[in-house]
Amino acid sequence: MSYSGFPVYNSLLQTEALVDRVLSKYKLRGPIQCDLLAIGCNDTYEIKAGRSIYYLRVYRYGWRSKAEIDAELDMLCYLHRQRLPVSRPIKRKDGAYLTRIAAPEGTRYAVLFTDAPGKQAFNPPTQFDMTVAQCRTYGELVAKVHAALDKAPDDKRRFHLDYAHLVEEPLAHIEPFMAHRKADFDYVQNVGRQLWQDSVRKRHHAEQSAETAIRRRGLYRHTGCCPPGHGRGGAQSRQPLDRQRGDRRRESGKPPRGEREC
Repeated sequence: MSYSGFPVYNSLLQTEALVDRVLSKYKLRGPIQCDLLAIGCNDTYEIKAGRSIYYLRVYRYGWRSKAEIDAELDMLCYLHRQRLPVSRPIKRKDGAYLTRIAAPEGTRYAVLFTDAPGKQAFNPPTQFDMTVAQCRTYGELVAKVHAALDKAPDDKRRFHLDYAHLVEEPLAHIEPFMAHRKADFDYVQNVGRQLWQDSVRKRHHAEQSAETAIRRRGLYRHTGCCPPGHGRGGAQSRQPLDRQRGDRRRESGKPPRGEREC
């Protein structure tokens, strides 16, 4: 569906329409209530269906490709199969995970997630502190997640949180706008390099300290620390936290396999 109205960067979808045109594609008990929970890199909605709670994520246009979203969902399903308490995607009635939404800015994708088991440890924005026991439990869970992902096959569909992604690519976007201020750009570039070098050094020190502590306590063989170059993230918690790459089916006007348009 083409859009001929005023151009937009990111639309805010109507909750009633999401219930009618997206959530109706799932096997959910009624009554169904959809409330906007958070706006960020993606839009997150809290879904109350009967006595159950779910979270609907609508990916921002241009933020992630379909292949990258598929990789994210496969990772969460893998962690669930490893019996880790993560939020996982829910299949629609037709067996697909993704729903294509013809938004004004372009195709966006929606995915419904389960509510992560457990209870909230603190209440932002007034309370952010966690107890030592809560921090230890959190660290142990993160370690289990990373240990499980270390055994999973490397997924080339997902980007890596390396120097190129975190420093070089953002600088490449900034550079044309600072062509007339080369000295300032050189300064920003040097700061980026220095911050990366500092983070690598601190991460290496943290890994060594964690390994020492774990050997002493005999907790895990894996520290759970994510080394540079590995961006396969951890568990999605209570809020299950597109450059569009068309294929022949999309060019022909047909939705790609594994997704449906609402």
